[in-house]
Amino acid sequence: TPALIGSSISWGGFFFVYEGFKTELRRQRTAASGKDQYTLTAMDNFLLACASGGVMVGLTNPVWLIKLRMQLQMKKASEQLHTS
Repeated sequence: TPALIGSSISWGGFFFVYEGFKTELRRQRTAASGKDQYTLTAMDNFLLACASGGVMVGLTNPVWLIKLRMQLQMKKASEQLHTS
């Protein structure tokens, strides 16, 4: 089903991008602070989640567009069968 594929790509990609962003920001902040390990704040996590969501919306928009077009084509074909 297209919805399941789209959701899987969206959620899987979101967490992949989010963890990548967190790792990179933590690495940069640790280097800048000179500490052994930098702990991200709640605001850091919020902003990284927003950025990850934005990236995934941009990347998965074509998947959702294809899903919508497939559904509309199936609905149109079904209506034509019932009116014939």
